[in-house]
Amino acid sequence: MSGYLKYYSLGTATLTFKKPKGKDTIYKTAYFSSKTSTITNDIEIEELLKSATEQIVRRIAQWLSEGSGWIIESVDKHYLNIVKYKPMKGSSYIQLPKELRHSAKGLVNMKNEDN
Repeated sequence: MSGYLKYYSLGTATLTFKKPKGKDTIYKTAYFSSKTSTITNDIEIEELLKSATEQIVRRIAQWLSEGSGWIIESVDKHYLNIVKYKPMKGSSYIQLPKELRHSAKGLVNMKNEDN
């Protein structure tokens, strides 16, 4: 990663819970995620993974403490999504579709050459 580029990350976990109901056991899959964070350097990834994991664990604990009666059966997935941030630029001209090109329709599509 370059220090000039921005990356966004989101920690995600998928867990299977179980809950006894009479003679049967009910299973439920639940999804938890951390807040989106910004990364500008490689060395931030390890700290970000730790922070995302802590956020997810807090959310699971909160969910369990609300008296749901669910028990963690398994942690099925836990990963960190990292996506390169590519801001949209207004530096190019995009022609309108044919049906919208008439000025009588009230749309003006200014053509620029300045990039």
